[in-house]
Amino acid sequence: MQEVLKPVKLVSSGEEVGYYESWWTGKVPITSTSDFSEINYHSASISAEILVNALEIKIDNNTYKVELNVPDFSRKPNLIQRFLHVFGWEAK
Repeated sequence: MQEVLKPVKLVSSGEEVGYYESWWTGKVPITSTSDFSEINYHSASISAEILVNALEIKIDNNTYKVELNVPDFSRKPNLIQRFLHVFGWEAK
């Protein structure tokens, strides 16, 4: 059987590819900074994994990286949020 080549758009610029969540920030999206398309065989094996600041895409034996927009992780809960959290309340 003959393999068929086809263009595949795997990621769009601004697309949410993941998120992180904490009790003081809620759900914060992680988005891609660019589009990623590749011409692949129909039967190609495709997988993806989020690294620190990039989305690593593996297509068969080839690896590609797409930069990610990851919001600042350094924000910590303020004093009121910490106080309320001790009592089971959440200030958002």
